[in-house]
Amino acid sequence: MAYIPTPVTVVSGMTVDGPVAMVVGSFVSVSLDPPLIGFFVTHGSMSWPALQQAHRLGVSALASHHDDLARKLSRRAPDRFARAHWHYEEGMPPFIRDAVVTLTCRVESVTPAGDHRFVLCHVESLASDTSAPGMVFHDRAFAQPGPVTARRTPARVSYLTPLETTD
Repeated sequence: MAYIPTPVTVVSGMTVDGPVAMVVGSFVSVSLDPPLIGFFVTHGSMSWPALQQAHRLGVSALASHHDDLARKLSRRAPDRFARAHWHYEEGMPPFIRDAVVTLTCRVESVTPAGDHRFVLCHVESLASDTSAPGMVFHDRAFAQPGPVTARRTPARVSYLTPLETTD
């Protein structure tokens, strides 16, 4: 599955103890009418129990310039979200600043799916910023999609540009 590009998203919420977030690499658009999205959470997630308590969830699709942030957020350190650049509004979940897309959602259902749970959410609002390309995770690395110029392409042609690491 490492060769299937997936968007890099951060799911966040505001709880009585403050903001909580987790990186999700399984974001999927489910339906346009009604507007539904989904993502998968492993049964061992340390963040999901707190996120379930949030009134609303925020989804931030990261931009290609968030590569350092994505690496930091992917670690299991307890303070990994402390240095993220958050955008807060009263009564709303926190969002990552300069995200390509932000969604405000409410959880509709949580369904067991093997060693994960599938979280289905109703989208209440969506905002987008097309000034930067989005980020995907492909072949165990962060990348940005490249331009697609033809509908039919030969096998093994890559339209993903690896992002340089600065570590």
